[in-house]
Amino acid sequence: MLTAMSEDPDQTNYIKFWESLGGFIKAGITEGTASKDLLPFLRFKSIKSDGKWIKLGDYISRMPADQKHIFYVTAGSRAEANASPYLKSMIKKGCEVLYSTDEVEHLMLSQMIKYTGKRTPDGKAEQFSLEDITSAAADKELKADDQESKAEAKEEKVKYKTLCDQMKKILGSDKILDVQISSRLSDSGVPAAIARDAYNMSPAMEKILKLNQKMQMMQSRGAAPGDDGDEPKMPFIPKTLQLNPKHIIVESMLELSKNSVGESELKEWTTLLFETALMRAGYEPSDSNKFINAMDELLSKQALDGGRNQSKTKTEAKSKVELIGPSGHVIKSSK
Repeated sequence: MLTAMSEDPDQTNYIKFWESLGGFIKAGITEGTASKDLLPFLRFKSIKSDGKWIKLGDYISRMPADQKHIFYVTAGSRAEANASPYLKSMIKKGCEVLYSTDEVEHLMLSQMIKYTGKRTPDGKAEQFSLEDITSAAADKELKADDQESKAEAKEEKVKYKTLCDQMKKILGSDKILDVQISSRLSDSGVPAAIARDAYNMSPAMEKILKLNQKMQMMQSRGAAPGDDGDEPKMPFIPKTLQLNPKHIIVESMLELSKNSVGESELKEWTTLLFETALMRAGYEPSDSNKFINAMDELLSKQALDGGRNQSKTKTEAKSKVELIGPSGHVIKSSK
């Protein structure tokens, strides 16, 4: 009955079922219960579906000939998903992207699902993996083919190598897996973003893991509900930070990395860039106190510099004395 309803050209009844009970299908796939058999029952909304639910088969049938994966973006809402720094490059390439906005779905997609479908009614069946748009698979898919773009990417990698190495050292191996330059971010408008691969969890998954760990710790010591105690924090899971080589902040940081004079500022900027990238991606800050202190330090310097500039302007204005004639022209000036 469910199969017939799912395959019916009129999807009205199935969509009602999906919106009410679709979570059980996602949970079944997550648990590995006949997961391959359940994949045809999945429904998603996408950046091209105009708010309508679509099958994975619908997505595959309209994939470009050179696209090798099914792409999705994870977030807490569609608005957050649309704000992803990586989405613009996918749209530019012509790739359709599925929205994933609930935690059960995030957990399901982390199982590295593969779906078999046909690009066109006359095409042969192919197997496609579902990949996050921040993944290495997406980077590879979007890698430029023309020699000019390849040469530019190689040049930028060399140009920013010292900065990337210094930032990696500043953040430390307990926070960072790698710092990379990404041309995918060039049109994003953000200075940096967090990339994910098969070994990184989504923000929602990290929250679930932390909650489970907290509950296990409370149970192990017999704590009452609401008694947080002093249990140790879950270790931070290191991330991969990608930099936008076209952003003024990253360009400024490159200049700071060239000499020891800017070492202190580079440390502050690196902390701020990393923590803001984490929060933009939906993760919690790795060190809230350190982030707040770095922000306070930066604002204090800005305020101090602003005060100096204002004082300088007033001093210059006072030192400039002009005698204005009746007609309004300057008769005599001290400068």
